[in-house]
Amino acid sequence: MPDGAAFDVIGVQPDAFARVATFRSDFLNLSLSELMDSIKVSGNVEPILLPSDADEIGVWLHTDDNVPNLFAWVRIRTGGGIETVVTLGGIEPGPWRFQSASVDGFVPPLELLGFQVFEGASSSTGSETIVMVDDVTAVSISDDGTRSETVVASFDEQGGWKSLRTNRGADSTIGLFRGEERDSNSAGAPTAVCAGSIARTLKARCP
Repeated sequence: MPDGAAFDVIGVQPDAFARVATFRSDFLNLSLSELMDSIKVSGNVEPILLPSDADEIGVWLHTDDNVPNLFAWVRIRTGGGIETVVTLGGIEPGPWRFQSASVDGFVPPLELLGFQVFEGASSSTGSETIVMVDDVTAVSISDDGTRSETVVASFDEQGGWKSLRTNRGADSTIGLFRGEERDSNSAGAPTAVCAGSIARTLKARCP
């Protein structure tokens, strides 16, 4: 598909669609209910919700690759059902560091939907890079400035996380890497993301 091409995607809810749609009997040797059953996926993972008093969301990041204009984003869904991206800033080579951004002003509860490595490249072909990700964390800040941290996704297991395809196909991968501890306080099971996006989805669709 050419870069930037527009297209329409139609999604249906298999449990409900057969009750509201009509179906030509000569179209397929299956009933509409049987067809919907064939595309039904079970095994929803539990949503990852931030604490109601969260002021920031952040993640531990590490890369050895020096890629200009490389940024970390998290995608969240607000209590109003609006999906939005929060940028955590640029990703620079060096030791592990915690990068966070404010979620003040968003209507709770906030649900973590995914993590994205974005490269602001002028061409459609991005740079090959590996970014290590660990402990997505919600930060609550009290009136006296005390910061309280809650890990909402530890990546100790891949669970419902999967890489998302782009317009260039399956060019992003995700995998668990158990190496050196991030620091003395973390057992660490960081996830490697190869210049792309990972998102929570259905267990049945995980690699």
